[in-house]
Amino acid sequence: MTDHDIQQNPEAQSATAASRRKRRLRRWATGMMIALTLYAAAGFLLAPHLVQRYVPQFASEQLQREAEIGEVRINPFLLTFDARDFAFREADGRPILALSRLFVDLEVKSLFRWAWTLAEIRLEAPDLHLVLGDDARLNLARLADAFPVETSPEPADEPGPPPRLILEKVVLQQGTLTFTDETVPETARLVATPLNLELRDISTLPERRGPYGLRARLPGGGEVTWEGELALNPIASNGTLRVANLQLAGIWPLLHAPPHLPNPEAKSTSTSPTASPTRRVRPGRCTSTRSRSRALTSASRTPSARPRSRSASALPVSDCVPARASAGSTRNWKSTASRPRCRR
Repeated sequence: MTDHDIQQNPEAQSATAASRRKRRLRRWATGMMIALTLYAAAGFLLAPHLVQRYVPQFASEQLQREAEIGEVRINPFLLTFDARDFAFREADGRPILALSRLFVDLEVKSLFRWAWTLAEIRLEAPDLHLVLGDDARLNLARLADAFPVETSPEPADEPGPPPRLILEKVVLQQGTLTFTDETVPETARLVATPLNLELRDISTLPERRGPYGLRARLPGGGEVTWEGELALNPIASNGTLRVANLQLAGIWPLLHAPPHLPNPEAKSTSTSPTASPTRRVRPGRCTSTRSRSRALTSASRTPSARPRSRSASALPVSDCVPARASAGSTRNWKSTASRPRCRR
């Protein structure tokens, strides 16, 4: 059928228009399928590979540090990012940060609210090492200096407002914070674990506050609890900080206390003198064991001799106690002849 016949036949014109629409829809459907396939392949396959490849490369070339990352999963349809076994270390191998899992969930409604909205950020078993070096600078400060900085000849304008960001939920579970102080003669270290943190509805939007809660366990069994509200624009916080069962021995090396103050965990090695047992003094007897042993030794050497009485004549004066006179006794203690004589 020629074009002239189609123009003369209305039914032919409608059939031709319908076939054109079908072909157009098929092309659109084919294009959408190809686009979705490419998008899914880029999200599920290409993006995780790029993360695993360029994160260690960026750390090595730009930051002069070492980085490792394990399994990475990205869902381009749910807009989620899941990374496992991340480790970030100094060039000499000293640890800076380690994560068992990092999960980020970006909401699609970010496009409609004109603000980056993160439904959840979850950090599982983070291990952060803060080191105060000999120059009294933190290792994170030296790390910040390693980031590339854009130099512009034009004078910098006044800083604008922060990017619009909404954090609906931030969770930190079973974390560990290790602080090492190398400015003291003996390196001091403080380890706080487990560390748990939860933030809700934190935003950079003006005058918007959200609740937060921090719980940490200190060395020696101490506990720290910090609860309240937090705002990011402007930065403000109000809440309650509670510290319970704090042991000074766990944080004493970090206090830089004067040398004359004793360490709470140091145990005294001095021994107090032990009091001699109290012996009961009987009247007319002497308490000197040394004098008694002398008298017994002398008696044992002369068995045929008359045994010496237990009078105080052979005992020191200082150890002799006169006996109480009986009712019918005629002994006069004031007389020199009747007074018991003791020998030194």
